[in-house]
Amino acid sequence: MEEGVMKKFLTLFLLLAAGLFSLTGGMAQCPFTAEISTSGQCLGATLNVDNGSSLSKIVWEKDGNGVNTVLATGIAGSGVTVVAGNGVISPTNPLYAPQTVWLDAAGNIYTLEQYNARVKKWAPGATSGIIVAGGNGVGSAANQLDLPCGFFVDGSGDVYIADCDNYRIQLWTPGATTGITVAGGNGPGAAANQLDGPTGIFVDGSGNLYISEGKNCRVTKWAPGALSGVTVAGGNGAGAAANQLSNPSDLFLDATGNIYIDDILNNRIQKWAPGALSGVTVAGGNGAGPAANQLSSPFNIYVDATGNLYIADLGNERIQKWAPGATAGITVAGGNGYGQAADEFEAPDGVYVDANGDIYVADLGNNRIQKWAQQSAILTTYTPPAAGVYTAVVTNSSGCTTTTNAIVIDPTVSPAVSIVASSTTICSGNPVTFTAAATDGGSNPGYQWQVNGVDAGDGSPVYSNTNPSDGDVVTCTVISSSPCPAVPSALSNAVVLTVHQTLVPLIMITPSANPICSGEPVTFTAAATNVGSTPVYQWQVNGADVGDGSLIYTSNQPLNGDMIRLKLSSNAGCGNGVSSPVEMVVNPTPLVDPGPSIDIAKGQSVELDPGITGNIIRYLWRPGDGLSDVSIPNPVASPLKTTRYELEVTTVDGCKASGGFTVNVYSPLKMPSAFTPNGDGRNDVFYVMGDPAGSRIKDFAIFNRWGQKIFQVHDAAPDDPAFGWDGNYKGAPVPTGTYVYLVTLAFGDGRQEVFKGTVMVIR
Repeated sequence: MEEGVMKKFLTLFLLLAAGLFSLTGGMAQCPFTAEISTSGQCLGATLNVDNGSSLSKIVWEKDGNGVNTVLATGIAGSGVTVVAGNGVISPTNPLYAPQTVWLDAAGNIYTLEQYNARVKKWAPGATSGIIVAGGNGVGSAANQLDLPCGFFVDGSGDVYIADCDNYRIQLWTPGATTGITVAGGNGPGAAANQLDGPTGIFVDGSGNLYISEGKNCRVTKWAPGALSGVTVAGGNGAGAAANQLSNPSDLFLDATGNIYIDDILNNRIQKWAPGALSGVTVAGGNGAGPAANQLSSPFNIYVDATGNLYIADLGNERIQKWAPGATAGITVAGGNGYGQAADEFEAPDGVYVDANGDIYVADLGNNRIQKWAQQSAILTTYTPPAAGVYTAVVTNSSGCTTTTNAIVIDPTVSPAVSIVASSTTICSGNPVTFTAAATDGGSNPGYQWQVNGVDAGDGSPVYSNTNPSDGDVVTCTVISSSPCPAVPSALSNAVVLTVHQTLVPLIMITPSANPICSGEPVTFTAAATNVGSTPVYQWQVNGADVGDGSLIYTSNQPLNGDMIRLKLSSNAGCGNGVSSPVEMVVNPTPLVDPGPSIDIAKGQSVELDPGITGNIIRYLWRPGDGLSDVSIPNPVASPLKTTRYELEVTTVDGCKASGGFTVNVYSPLKMPSAFTPNGDGRNDVFYVMGDPAGSRIKDFAIFNRWGQKIFQVHDAAPDDPAFGWDGNYKGAPVPTGTYVYLVTLAFGDGRQEVFKGTVMVIR
């Protein structure tokens, strides 16, 4: 057997015998940016996506709706070594037999070396790394590891390690010299608090640990701080059934909680939905082999943001990419046999995809980490078929998606313009205004008006002729400012004016009443002569236009001194007229402001003191119950119950007004000192007596002599036995004795007051 083939066989044998499985969890570093440029702004121009990333898909959108989708074809090239070792097991060796690889947001590379029992961090471009976990020899101490099989690095730089032969998961925080056991550590076994052959670890956003156990053929979930795990995949013995796994190595969670598992001895990738009792094969599962629909010892998996699977197909010396729902994969790295060349692998055991879609591979047998730029062939240009606002939704090779800037593509248009006049039949000496409405003239078109062929106006879309003549012909030419005009200008329709001589009409208006009280309506009726066949009426109040253009106008609330007149525009000899003004006399309506409600205790009296304005000659209170005099402004009220009083006043001008307010009659708070809950219908209930104005019981509680609360009500009405204590506790009568009550009373003005005392239960 050749030396290279023997080396590969021994490497695979050692991996299977030792349970050497790994994890490169985590999500692609999104987002990224992309822009589109254009060769022009008019229809027929070409758009182009400008982006430095390797792209997998472009969806062109018009006005927010997808109109064209372009997919890329991936091409496997060759790798570049970014971290290398010399193949010697040594604490000082840069890199030996890396089982997996990881990148953080800053581009630092993390490597796990099983035989050196350590994890190292490599800065971008560095030729040596720093140890961030382990590195103190093989052992079970807190600062040691024993056959670490996989690891996970979270966004804070915490490193979680599947410490396989110590049957535990160790957490190493940044800068720590020892690890903390966060799962397992209770020896090998299948109990809920044990791990056996932990090979892969994934930590979700809530801090839950997902652990693949090769020897227990299961995946368990450990909540943060939990002392045991729950099986979420497998756990039904080794086998090839949908609910079984056989020596699972790596695992990965997508954003919706689906678990992807490297089912190594079944040569397949199993997907388990949250809560599912069995998995679904999403890659491989067609026996071991090198075909596109096969896998051979898949040791490691990465899932990008769009669901593409990247699989370290160790036995085939390649990295396979399986799109969601695909029945076969494509080779995106390696696949050129077993060797040390830039396009070859010797046992690729780990895979990670960064935000640009570049693939990082832990090439175990070659003691190196390789970076493979995921090349793609994709058409980045697009010629819009119609005008609109265009954007592109761009997806890079790592599954990250972004939306570009917007480009406006304008249509090729022909301008047009139409004009209207404020009137085409006018009276001599009156102005007329013309307005132009342009279409497809651009954002800032120009306008050239002409009267009888002679230029006029100031270039705006509105032109006023202050002294038109009979028979004048007015036109307008619009000059387009559109970026894509078919013709530079367009001529409008022609408007011909008819100008008549003036004849003044006569107008008289009469009000329905004058004077009136404020707030009362008044109706004005007009009579006019010399108005022609199509008169136009306009009422005015103090010079401001009002009314609906008829001969009748009603003012609902005229003011004293208002000047009412009617203007007329007429075609009878082109006369316009205006009536003589009518000045309104509006007497002020008095005002009754009773003020707020009054609270008095039962048996008390209060003088009513409303606020009154106006020259009052008559007062009338209703009802008269409890009032000293109903015909004076300030009677004394002595109601026996809560009563609302209304006051009507009349001025010397006969204007009236009214207003009312309430006198609330209440009883003061009273708490009995004893009660006899013997069922005789008298004094059987201890409750809050009296009803202070606007009050409500916020809390009413009874305590026995040991301070135990034996009765309580909340938010109850005072002076109501329904909210009182019947002398029972838990359905049984309490013994004779003294009990403490505590009442919190909320008043209508927002105050709260606490009343505390004792009550004697007498039986």
